[in-house]
Amino acid sequence: MDLIIVYKMGRFLVAVGLSGPLLLLALLPAQLALPVEAGVNPMPQMTMSFSSSGLIARPSFFEPGIAQVSGTLSIDKIPGERFVVTLSGSIDTGWGVGITPSMHAFQNNIRTVTFTVTVTVPPATPVELIGNMRIEARGDSLNLQPRIVGHVVVSVAPFYKLYIDSPNPYKEVTPGSRLSFLVELRNMGNSPDSYDIYIENQEELTGMGWTVSFSTPVVTKVRAADSKTVRLYVMAPQKSTLYKAEGSIINVRAISQNARDENLQVDMVYPFVVYERGTFIEPFGTSWGMFLLLIIVVPSAYVFRRARRWLRSRPRPAPEDSDYQDESDDYDDDYEDGDYDEEEADDDYDDGYDDKPAARK
Repeated sequence: MDLIIVYKMGRFLVAVGLSGPLLLLALLPAQLALPVEAGVNPMPQMTMSFSSSGLIARPSFFEPGIAQVSGTLSIDKIPGERFVVTLSGSIDTGWGVGITPSMHAFQNNIRTVTFTVTVTVPPATPVELIGNMRIEARGDSLNLQPRIVGHVVVSVAPFYKLYIDSPNPYKEVTPGSRLSFLVELRNMGNSPDSYDIYIENQEELTGMGWTVSFSTPVVTKVRAADSKTVRLYVMAPQKSTLYKAEGSIINVRAISQNARDENLQVDMVYPFVVYERGTFIEPFGTSWGMFLLLIIVVPSAYVFRRARRWLRSRPRPAPEDSDYQDESDDYDDDYEDGDYDEEEADDDYDDGYDDKPAARK
């Protein structure tokens, strides 16, 4: 064979050979020529890398956590004049994953591209949840569809939030008596936390005669979305007082210990209101004092009733009394003339006369 010429015509290869006086012509499918062209257009080699192998999302109670990572995709041995690669992402926790841009075109002068991956973590996601994000790059050129997969770990940063509540923050108390409140500490964050709890206006209440304390000043290891309850004990001042329309306020403050360790201020103040009513007499504040009070009150009540009976049965003026008779005649005349005044008659009765003149009976 003196000369062979091979060229491509659409989907076929045309081979022309010259051997002496003979001219040979061959027509072959292009697929059979792939081994021949492999040296010209080999399988592309893709590599993917990220600026970080791990992301930390920082959601809050109300807002989602957004985390981003930059990626680089490189291709060696680009097949043909243009090679398109599509990027897609997913995560095993079901969080949202976005890639920008998601499609890239490689040419002889473009062999490396960059992209950004964004993951969205829902609000109040627990800190224990960790996601494995999968980024896939898939190429498409004729019958070549190479792909490569990269992985990034996404973790959740803790956030701290607490809430104080009580089933009955308003109560009424008599002087010198005791009562208690239930105080519920609710962890609204996404990680376990502990709390310091104290009375914010302790000094003011002590000066007013109040005694307040907690069953425990520290509440430890409250899990996320869980709560613990402590009891607030209150003793009212031992002094006489009328009913007060404005109650005494006990301000309870709780502080997150874990937030404080990270130089954050996370706390809450919750007011409890106590209304005072009744009186307190110190000598009668004990059982012996109450016994003494009964000794005084019971005889006094008996004497009062006897005196009232005596006043009702006291002697009345005699009917033949001249003053009474004159006053009675005056009432009779007024009664007949229509000038009778009942209030005047009552006043005269208070001065010692009978209830009303006999003429009106």
